[in-house]
Amino acid sequence: MMRVRRLYRSIIVVFLVLMGGIASSDVWAEPSSVQSLHPLHTVAHYTVYIHGLRAMYLSVTYSDSHKHYDATVQGKTVGLIGLFLPGNLYMHAEGGLTTEGGIKPETFTSSGYFHHQDQQLKMVYKGDLPVVTKEEPQDVGREVVSNQARTGAVDTLAALIEVLRQVEITHHCAEINGLVFDGRRLSTLQVYPVQNTPSIVDVLNAPSKEALRCDFVLHQILGFMPSEPGKPSKLHQLQPGRIWFQNVPSIGIVPSRLELNHPKMGHIILVLNKTS
Repeated sequence: MMRVRRLYRSIIVVFLVLMGGIASSDVWAEPSSVQSLHPLHTVAHYTVYIHGLRAMYLSVTYSDSHKHYDATVQGKTVGLIGLFLPGNLYMHAEGGLTTEGGIKPETFTSSGYFHHQDQQLKMVYKGDLPVVTKEEPQDVGREVVSNQARTGAVDTLAALIEVLRQVEITHHCAEINGLVFDGRRLSTLQVYPVQNTPSIVDVLNAPSKEALRCDFVLHQILGFMPSEPGKPSKLHQLQPGRIWFQNVPSIGIVPSRLELNHPKMGHIILVLNKTS
């Protein structure tokens, strides 16, 4: 059971990093008006690979009305991993948008079917405080993240929207430092530009001179499960990685590839398949 949970949570973490670092450059710059920076509706499809094995398909949908955002992620295991560890996941978030490009998260829902067991988590915001209203099943023994510690943190998908809006305005890979709370774990996320960015050669099976790379570091700081005495959880380790972005015609800038060395799951890669 714990192995299955680690698989899904690791994939969610990778998705967070993938979408939490969306960036663009001046060559892709669009009109300065915030309202015209992003399509009203975007769908992107990804494949997740773990240790070189195809593990999961992800579908990401995002829409906004310039005053409100709505984001959804759906995924299911495939290949050999899907055969032995069948399951799916779902995430949905909504909130308000400001004219300056900021966000006001309102709700976050995460659910899935892991190893013949349903799991659900619901969270609402009371000002700057994310509050868990439903968690099934509960992780007995998990370290509690206090209200004070998680004040100002945002959920996985709110982080996506916030960074996306800000980067669309600045048109470059900006340095980002933020707190992310998924309802159980509190993490820091740092995204920063790469000074010398090489051309990508294996994102969509073709070279791309217009790909942009950003590096990142993800670090869980609270919300750990108890570990063996004298053996702290490997998740205390920093998780460095890198992300590439491409400009897709009629869609705009989307993450096209991510690589992450996870302390428990090993080398994880996400690749963009198609957009619509």
